[in-house]
Amino acid sequence: MASSTIRFEARTVIQRPVGVVFERLADLPGYGRWMHRTGLFRRCKLTSAGSVRKGTTYLDATRMGTFDGEVTDWVKVPYNEA
Repeated sequence: MASSTIRFEARTVIQRPVGVVFERLADLPGYGRWMHRTGLFRRCKLTSAGSVRKGTTYLDATRMGTFDGEVTDWVKVPYNEA
């Protein structure tokens, strides 16, 4: 069976402090509280123990299917950093 890798990139300007945005995006299980389910996203679930960090694994359920994911880089930004 053939396998493929999907790479997705997007750019958006968000008028909020970097640390605030980082905390929101780093909360993988919390995506369902703010990401619209009418689009591609359905849900995200951690599959490894502990807090989100480099090496954390998760399942990302979308309209295109369910995908395994892994956090491959992690540089935490302080919450109140502008």
